[in-house]
Formats: sequence, C-alpha cells, structure tokens
Amino acid sequence: MHWLLDVIGDSYRKVPREAHTQDNLAWSPQGAIDMHRPERWGYVAFSRLPPGKAPADAPRDATWPARERLMAIYYAQRERDEPSFDPADFPYRGVVPTELGDLTISATDNGWMATQRVTLPDGVEVLVRVDHEGRLH
Repeated sequence: MHWLLDVIGDSYRKVPREAHTQDNLAWSPQGAIDMHRPERWGYVAFSRLPPGKAPADAPRDATWPARERLMAIYYAQRERDEPSFDPADFPYRGVVPTELGDLTISATDNGWMATQRVTLPDGVEVLVRVDHEGRLH
C-alpha cells in the first residue's frame, strides 16, 4: 500500500485515507485486498530472457489448484464462527459430497484437517492439507 500525497510548496501532506479508496500495489494478483495471505503470494522465476518472455519450461506449481480449493474451504469454515468441523455438515457453502473427489475432511484433536491428493507431472502423488487455523501442510 502506498499513500497519496499533496505537494504544497516545498513540502508534502498525506491525503487522508477517507478522501480516497485503498490503493494496493503488488507484482502478482492477490485475489484479495489482504497482503497477509501467504497462500495468495506469487512465485518469482529468474531467467536470462527479456522481460515478458517467459521460458516454455517456467516452473508451475501443480499443487496450486488443490491449495486454492483447500483455502476456500478454510475461509468458508472460518466465516461460520465455529471452532470445530463436522464432515456431516455437507452440503455447505456450495461444496457437496459428489464434488469432493479425492478431498477428505476429518476431525482432529484440535479442530479439523482437509486433505487433497495431487498427482505431480512426474507421476508422484502428494497430499496437500490445510488445518483449522489455515496452515497449509
């Protein structure tokens, strides 16, 4: 975020926040006006190619769609203001059991954990998880 300034003579005066809408600058799209969501941060890939010329083999995160899905479940659950999660609560927030596929949601000692199986491009399967506190594992 940056502040708008008025130039008055040889000095600057900060424009009050109420006088303008919030203006956020980020080098990657965040999808939310909230820089405190590390799951929304982008990646930096260095290359010797000129700016704007991404290499064909630029790294891609094969777990990104699963992480997006898991965080959507986390934020929807957080909005419910309930400390625990009962998998029997489905359907909720537009997620119904037939759409879960390889996603599982289970109770833990402290809350809940949502897990999705992802097959990487090299064929290796990994599990991506989010817990009731929004921590991706």
